[in-house]
Amino acid sequence: MEGFLADIHDVAKLAGVSIKTVSRVINHEQGVREITRARVQKAIDKLQYTPHIGARLMRSSKSNLIGLISSTISTVSRDPVKSGLSSIHIVSGIQQYCRKANKTLLIIDTEPDEEDIKSSIDIFRSHQVEGIFHILNYHHQVSPLQYSDTPFWIVNGYSNSQTAAVVPDDYHGQKLAVEYLLQQGHTRIGYIGLSTSIEAGKLRLKGFQETIQQYDLPYDLMLTELGIKNASDNSFSLLHEALDKLLKHASPPTAICFGNDEMALQAIPILEKRGLNIPDDISIMGYDNDFATAAAARPKLTTVSLPYQRMGQIAAENLLRQLQDPDAESKFEDYPIKVKGEVVVRESVRALSSIKIASKKII
Repeated sequence: MEGFLADIHDVAKLAGVSIKTVSRVINHEQGVREITRARVQKAIDKLQYTPHIGARLMRSSKSNLIGLISSTISTVSRDPVKSGLSSIHIVSGIQQYCRKANKTLLIIDTEPDEEDIKSSIDIFRSHQVEGIFHILNYHHQVSPLQYSDTPFWIVNGYSNSQTAAVVPDDYHGQKLAVEYLLQQGHTRIGYIGLSTSIEAGKLRLKGFQETIQQYDLPYDLMLTELGIKNASDNSFSLLHEALDKLLKHASPPTAICFGNDEMALQAIPILEKRGLNIPDDISIMGYDNDFATAAAARPKLTTVSLPYQRMGQIAAENLLRQLQDPDAESKFEDYPIKVKGEVVVRESVRALSSIKIASKKII
């Protein structure tokens, strides 16, 4: 009927059940027979009934609302090294678990400023959210904030060992990249990385250096260069110079690891202008598995994935576990939780030979 707005009494009458039963179905409570649940749901659909959130909050301490703070939209047109596009995949992972738990995700996009973050947290608390996710644009440390007793998880960054957080294991990812190249027969491997003022840049360089040492290969500092000046350099201004140093080396590399996919993509035409065909003359590897970049490159880029969706899933899984049992002790001794990526094989690495290289333990 046009203009008719159904309420819970109308649903109960049409379904032939009590108001309490309708409420239990709406709130996904146990103890309702499936045939009854289906009849109530059919009545809800027919009447186009929408439960009033405010009324539900007054009757229950649970809002079924989860807050999420992101800066994706606010920063999407800025520095690619620090862009928030990764948040899309993290949100996807979080949303999967929230949907299964019948939780509604409320998202605030804001500048990555501490005062804006605090303001967003206050807004969420006024809506009585049960938990909050804070997604950072890139892997770095933020100042600890007072979150009261609302479960709070940082994703793609960390605060301190007591604040729940999930980060990518950048060290392990770079280790996988080197090991993959070694498996393909490359023993002269160059590295052109991000600024070490960036957490990812620091960890990936360390992963490269220690893996080279671990496999007892001759290590030459001339084979590691930076492709950018600092964290705010979005032009990869040192890339030409870094490539020249590697290629003019007395024993130039047969493969190069780049700090991210975008840097590897920009290196391809530079290498081709120097008469090098990829991967026949030189192999290259990226990092991130930014699909738009890695799949669009010619040849398609072999790279290491950043496990953004899995990071979101892990954060959501643990926050929802906290909500089910607030008194349960965390299974983690400290934070952040490190999530491993994997090598994504495409076309930019050529196998030189099949060799076995024994590693040695680093003390």
